[in-house]
Amino acid sequence: MVTIPTNASDAEMPLVYSHKEHSEPDGRVQEGMSEIRRHGARYALPMLVLVIAWGIASWFLTESLVHERSVLLIEREREVASDTTVFVGANVGAALAYMRGIPKVLANQSEIKSALSRMGQDVQRSRQPVLEFRAKMEKDINWVRVERLIESVLSDLDVEQILIMNAAGDCVASAGFSVESSPVGMNYRDRKYFQKAMQGDVGRQFAVGRTTNSPGIYYASAVVLERRFLGVVVVKIDVSRLSRTGID
Repeated sequence: MVTIPTNASDAEMPLVYSHKEHSEPDGRVQEGMSEIRRHGARYALPMLVLVIAWGIASWFLTESLVHERSVLLIEREREVASDTTVFVGANVGAALAYMRGIPKVLANQSEIKSALSRMGQDVQRSRQPVLEFRAKMEKDINWVRVERLIESVLSDLDVEQILIMNAAGDCVASAGFSVESSPVGMNYRDRKYFQKAMQGDVGRQFAVGRTTNSPGIYYASAVVLERRFLGVVVVKIDVSRLSRTGID
């Protein structure tokens, strides 16, 4: 409150200013702020708990969705792998079935039968050094013709190598080999596929090449003339090529 002087004596008196009117609103403001602080403190912890709970729930939800998607992807990949396995297995099976028939066809070729019949069913295993035996076969016109025949059909038959052995197990002609790795002159009587073919069955064996050191699957069929066992025709397919056959 402000007092206005009405006379001279009053003018000499100092003005008196009262803060009562302003102090009352300031007190209410401070009380309001205190109330807000009390309420803020009261709700801060629940809000913090709610935020943390929401974060945890979101994390679990995300993990669940990721897990479900991972399971679906794994199942899808399993189905693809299963289909691929069936497809590859069918291709490989078809390739092996095809191979099985090739030596049978070659064993019935008149040129091969004629050349082996000259050696006979009682031919003995050669004791000559390999190079001497090979040189002798290279001079025999009958075996030269046989080698030309099997070389010409090698690519058409889609096999890696062809070997022809006499009744004693000596390789007398071949196709698909380099000069250095030629098997002519080597004896294969100990091979299971030879023994099976000699018994009248289809010979089959996984083995490592004796001169090439490369693994492969061998199929063999006997060459028979008038019930006489004259020798064996063998075909080989490389294992790496067999795997490509399954994928292609």
